[in-house]
Amino acid sequence: VFRHSFLETSQELPKIILILSLICMIGALLNQHLKDFPIPLPVILFLLGCSFEMLSFTSDKVQEYADAIQWMDSHLFFNLFTPVIIFSVAFDMDVYLLHKLFWQIVFITVPGFLINYTLILWYLASVNKLLLKTTPWLLFSAILVSLDPMLTSSAIKDLGLSRSLVSLINGESLMTSVMSLITFTVIVNIDLSLHKNTIQSLAYIIMREIWLHLIVSFSFGIVSSKLIQLWMSTVFGEDVNHISLSFSFLYLIFYICELTEMSGTFTLVIMGLFLNSTNFKPGVEALILEFWNCLSFVAFLMVFTFTGLLIPAHTYLYISFSDIYYSLNIYLTLIMFRLLVFLLLSPLLSRLGHGFSWRWAFIMVWSEMKGTPNINLALLLAYFENSYGSEREKSQILFHGVSVSLISLIVNRFILPMAVTKLGLRDVTSTKYKSLYYTFQHFQELTKSVASALKFDRDLANADWNIVEKTIILQNPYALGQGETKEHQKVKCQHCNKEIDDNLNVEAMELANRRLLSAQIASYQRQYRSETLSQSAIQVLVGAAGSFGEKMVEYMNAETIKNYSESKKILVFTRKVLLNWVYNTKKEKGIPSRSVLLNLTRHVIIFICHFLLIYFFKFISWI
Repeated sequence: VFRHSFLETSQELPKIILILSLICMIGALLNQHLKDFPIPLPVILFLLGCSFEMLSFTSDKVQEYADAIQWMDSHLFFNLFTPVIIFSVAFDMDVYLLHKLFWQIVFITVPGFLINYTLILWYLASVNKLLLKTTPWLLFSAILVSLDPMLTSSAIKDLGLSRSLVSLINGESLMTSVMSLITFTVIVNIDLSLHKNTIQSLAYIIMREIWLHLIVSFSFGIVSSKLIQLWMSTVFGEDVNHISLSFSFLYLIFYICELTEMSGTFTLVIMGLFLNSTNFKPGVEALILEFWNCLSFVAFLMVFTFTGLLIPAHTYLYISFSDIYYSLNIYLTLIMFRLLVFLLLSPLLSRLGHGFSWRWAFIMVWSEMKGTPNINLALLLAYFENSYGSEREKSQILFHGVSVSLISLIVNRFILPMAVTKLGLRDVTSTKYKSLYYTFQHFQELTKSVASALKFDRDLANADWNIVEKTIILQNPYALGQGETKEHQKVKCQHCNKEIDDNLNVEAMELANRRLLSAQIASYQRQYRSETLSQSAIQVLVGAAGSFGEKMVEYMNAETIKNYSESKKILVFTRKVLLNWVYNTKKEKGIPSRSVLLNLTRHVIIFICHFLLIYFFKFISWI
């Protein structure tokens, strides 16, 4: 059977290559020419796939090409494209700012995820339109709660949001996607274990799944990132070897995790977060980043186009107007539940990280983009061999999972930019606005001077210069109001309480500080590429600058770099704590034991633990 299917697949390989090439070409053209089109690119790709599926019933030739793609198993579809997208998003994140927002992201993605998941499950079970059993409801809730980190990141990239809010949205969407994938897998594994009639208890199965998918996967991701750093810094020297190693190691780690029942997606996220541009050979980091961006874009094209092909045509036979209304109802309910979760967590989130406001909560609600993870999980559930429902019920779940994703892409494309503008969250200071205004004015004057010089050209003597002068007058998008251009805001100096002009206000100083830090990071990276700085030095300098980037009215100096370097040395920190613990001369609380033997035993135990911890952290730092 395997040999027969392999021969059939090998004969259809030219058709598969042709379809893949056409999808890449069409996707690149659409991405280039339809950037400002009202309908998002994923929706257009999905409609193209559906059209190809419909055309396969009208022509036998088209049917042959459609069959060449539809042989693909849903698990193969998931394992082929998901690792690339997840790893590229994690690798491209601002790790230094994520470190500052760590507790906010944790509270949103752990208790927030559980609250949101519970509310969605309660809503689906209350409405009970699809008449499913318990396990399909649990899986369908995991599908609906998931987010697409790549589409979310691209949606907020050019909106002018602050770095803190952008990093918070990206981190939350990535971890929510991973949590939903883990939840989906754990529910399936628990259901399979219970149907096998094993003697293991439900509590043991749940704890085993949590141990494998969270703790072991987290540790394996850290070890894998350290191995990649070690191999790339000592063994391989050429750029092609770096790319080949990163690509092959990605799928190797993912499939090792899947075969050992760990979470491959969570491992890749940890591995991508622990890797950055300073871990690679000087000059190769830009090439690797472009390579992964290209791969993730190709995977994005394949997912949405293949989805239209992989959804069976008979699925559309079960669709009615009430199903479309139900999908809209689900989408609006998800928005309300997500807003409710942020309102419940806002008192805690506002006291962590860089603060949290209701404006941030509103933007985070409308920035959620559903896409690749939702569609992949819906396809997995629809094509499961286990009896999670009838064919009609699976088709309904697949339709609603895909339709809710497409609705979120269309609606959020219109709502999100308007919400950012209305709430005043564009991180464009008045100083930067004025700079852009005067730059445009200079460009306009330069254009007019060139046109005036061309009037004396003999070859252009018959030109209608009135039309030329009207044409070269451009509309200034950065034009300020009359009050804004002439009004000078007075602020007080923090040291002497003297009023100063807005040319030296705090806003301008903050902007200058951010520009200075960006220039410093660029200078460090340039010195690293020219091999003036070592890899350890560039990691400390870029890390210090990146961690210092959100501090205002302060400047990075040698003391800042020293403090950052020492804070990263776990051994130094642990040694100080243990020394303070053992040799603290302050009066201890409570009454010490009168027994000399007990006091001696206490000091011996502390002494042994001190050295064991030191050697343990030495081993960790060596890894």
